[in-house]
Amino acid sequence: MMFGFEDSGLWEPLKLSLNGCERGNKIIVTTRNEADSATMIGSIYIHRLARCKIRHLTVNDVENPSIYEAKKLRTLVAKSPKLPERIGELSNLRHLEVQGTPNLIYYPRGGIERLSELRTLSKFVVSDVSSKGSMIGDLGNLNFLKGELYISGLGQVKSVNEAKLAELHKKNNISHLELNFGHVSNVSSEEEIRKMEGVLENLEPHKESLERLQIWNYVGSTLPT
Repeated sequence: MMFGFEDSGLWEPLKLSLNGCERGNKIIVTTRNEADSATMIGSIYIHRLARCKIRHLTVNDVENPSIYEAKKLRTLVAKSPKLPERIGELSNLRHLEVQGTPNLIYYPRGGIERLSELRTLSKFVVSDVSSKGSMIGDLGNLNFLKGELYISGLGQVKSVNEAKLAELHKKNNISHLELNFGHVSNVSSEEEIRKMEGVLENLEPHKESLERLQIWNYVGSTLPT
C-alpha cells in the first residue's frame, strides 16, 4: 500500500489497524527529511534504507535520495516520467520495471549502462542528444537482458555506427523485441529514410533467440536480412 499523509493524525488509524498484525511487520516511509517522517508516524522506529535488506522497491518520487541507500536492491518499479539521475549507483539491480509508465520519456545518460547485471528492462528510451538523456549505446553493456525489450525513440539515433553500439547481437536471451522510431512526420528526405534503414540494419538483434520482432513508425523500404 502507498500513503501520502503529511498530517500525523491521519497516520493514527493505520497504526491502530496494524497493532493486531503479526509481529515483525513494517511500514517503510521514504522521505527527504527524517524529522518529517518522525513527526508523521510518531513512535514508530525509523530505519534508514541503508540498514534495511530491501530487495524490491516501488517508487513514485525519483528525486528521493534515500533510493540510493538501498545498495542491495534487486528490483525497482518506477512510476515516474523519468528515472533517478543516479540510477547507475544501484549496481546490484537485476530488474527495472517501467512498463506501467507510458509517459516515461527520460533515462539519465550513462546511468543504465552501469547496470551490467540487469536481467529485466521492459522499456528503453533513446533521447535527443541535446537533452542529456540516454543514447542507444547505453544498452551495450547489458548482455544479460532477457525476455521482452521495447526500445523507443530510435529516430533520435544519429548514425549507423551509433546503432551498432547497442550490441543487440550479444543479447541472446531476448525473445520479444519491439523497435519504435517515433514521429515519422519528421522524416521527409531521402537521406533521412536511408539513415533509418541503416539504423535498423545495424541494430542486429540476436536472430536465433528472437521469437517476435515488431517495428513501429518505420518508413524505410528495406528490412534486415
